Amino acid sequence: MIRFKALISGCYLFAVAGLQAHELQQHKLQVVLRDDRHLSLSLWLDIPKAMQQTIEPNLTPAAFEMKYSAMPLRLFEKSWGECISLWRQQWQLTDGFGLAVAYADWRWPDGAALQSQIKLQMMANITGSAHTHPVLTPVAGEAVSGASLRSARLNMPPSWQPLMVISYKPSQQWISSPDKSVILKF
Repeated sequence: MIRFKALISGCYLFAVAGLQAHELQQHKLQVVLRDDRHLSLSLWLDIPKAMQQTIEPNLTPAAFEMKYSAMPLRLFEKSWGECISLWRQQWQLTDGFGLAVAYADWRWPDGAALQSQIKLQMMANITGSAHTHPVLTPVAGEAVSGASLRSARLNMPPSWQPLMVISYKPSQQWISSPDKSVILKF
């Protein structure tokens, strides 16, 4: 009976811990080599925090949230555009030979959506919500190299750090119409 109670208690603790587990709440970049020259880039970023560290490093996060949530949208969008411009200057992806890899523009959230996110974050901080996490905003981009890629070097904005980088080349195969099944290898 004691063993049974211990087993039930252990199962309960694991179940509760599983319910309270979270996705990693840090900046992440996923780089996928789609073919020899094409990279897909998926970035999850706490944009308000990175923006504050980029354009207003002397402000506290709370002061930044107050200032930028109350700012007229036109001025906010101008600051957001300047922040993106700084990030573009700091971002550099080069191939194994040191040649720059051209990339299509990142698809960033618009200014109104970002300002709303900052307002919501500020309100959660003011009300003292017991369990708040930064919102990681997904941002996508594409990169195309002039030569076949075997390796690449990435320089990124300091405000994105720490940044977890996940890179891989997926296995891809075509399934022809007469095939009824395919073997997947991992």
